[in-house]
Amino acid sequence: MSGKMLDYEQVGNKLYFKHNYGRVKILYKGILADDDGLPELTDKEAMAIATYIAYTQKFKEGLITNNADITRQAMTLK
Repeated sequence: MSGKMLDYEQVGNKLYFKHNYGRVKILYKGILADDDGLPELTDKEAMAIATYIAYTQKFKEGLITNNADITRQAMTLK
């Protein structure tokens, strides 16, 4: 039954299946978290997020003030 979802119940760290499906492959996706429960980011990911925030702020500021220099700064960040 490739690609099918199976009926199961999770109790603690164990999965209990409602039927005998034979061999089952379990795919799991998790997020690495730090001690505070926040997702761990690589330096490259953190820089990309910071640059995007700077771009959106500068672009909005350029639109509000109608300042071409600020808009050019935003385009450089983009």
